[in-house]
Amino acid sequence: MGSGGNKVDEYPQTTNTSANQQNGFEEDIEDEEEDKYEVLVGRTGCKTENEDLLICHADTGDWRKSQKSSTLLSFTKHSLKMASESSYTVFVDYYPKIEDDFRSELTKYEATPEMIERILQGFFLVADDIMDDSPLRRGKPSWFKSDGIGMIAINDSFIIESLIYSLIKKHFRSTDYYIELVEFFHKVTFQTELGQMVDLTTAPETVDLDKFSIEKHTYIVKYKTSFYSFFMPVALSFFVCGMKDKSATFDIAESILVPMGIYFQVQDDYLDLFGDVALTGKVGTDIEDNKCSWLVIKALEICSPEQKLILSENYGCKSPSNVEKVKQIYNELNIESVFKQYSAKTEQNLRKKIDEVDSAVVNSKVFTEFLDKISNRKK
Repeated sequence: MGSGGNKVDEYPQTTNTSANQQNGFEEDIEDEEEDKYEVLVGRTGCKTENEDLLICHADTGDWRKSQKSSTLLSFTKHSLKMASESSYTVFVDYYPKIEDDFRSELTKYEATPEMIERILQGFFLVADDIMDDSPLRRGKPSWFKSDGIGMIAINDSFIIESLIYSLIKKHFRSTDYYIELVEFFHKVTFQTELGQMVDLTTAPETVDLDKFSIEKHTYIVKYKTSFYSFFMPVALSFFVCGMKDKSATFDIAESILVPMGIYFQVQDDYLDLFGDVALTGKVGTDIEDNKCSWLVIKALEICSPEQKLILSENYGCKSPSNVEKVKQIYNELNIESVFKQYSAKTEQNLRKKIDEVDSAVVNSKVFTEFLDKISNRKK
């Protein structure tokens, strides 16, 4: 797995052997270099795993054939939190000197695929807040609501998107996964935009609750949220580790992370109404915006004709009194309890699916850590 650039030796080798021998320093230099390496390995807490990978690399020429190599994937812990420390830095700390060129490649970049994925999310969120007319994002005014910004934010979102490909070209053009990286960002961007399109066209100003269905909701959240928020971060780590798209590893990850992303969005729908604004940092507007929300879909499945009429007359209206009537129907139907039952069953199914993952192909802890982060979340 080459960096595509000039290989930089982390531990320069002394070339003047005879001079070192004459001065009696050769053994001291070797000990010093070994000490530096041992210190780095000891710092990771993964000495055994590191030795296993080095032995496998010496025997086979490919450290990925070691079962221990599956722990490489444990560095994709971030996804749902804005971590200040790059998970790629964590990876480097885990396995110093497995391949000098690979280690040098990751540490020399001013940007990592993970960081660029966060920029992609920023592009989506700036545009999404404009389309939804959302006043807040993570407890602060949405960018277009900031002083002096307004609709300039539309062009700002375009600039953010352009920055993605400028960074990829600048920092990854010399890698052997550059094309896969560019194509994958284009693919996920298109998938997300399709989901956003269906979301917007399902919520026109004229309310028609018959247009809402669980199938349509699943399509929206699968494409609008799941691919870029859940599958993408792990897939990017696969590319960096030398894996190719369409492999069994990608298929396993997608089969677990996409449903997990759908569950995450259902949680968002729930928190839009029942969440604490102080924790979510966002004022829920799904009812006013006539959104194809999981809550209204479940309400329509179990409500009486009379309750459905009230929902039809009040859903999608901006007036607080209309919103309150919708909330009252939700309370009568105990939608909060319906969600909690769904949540428990969904997490049980996801954990069962994770337990069935072949550890020789991918480390299941990657998926467990994702699920643990969103389990019973409040924000």
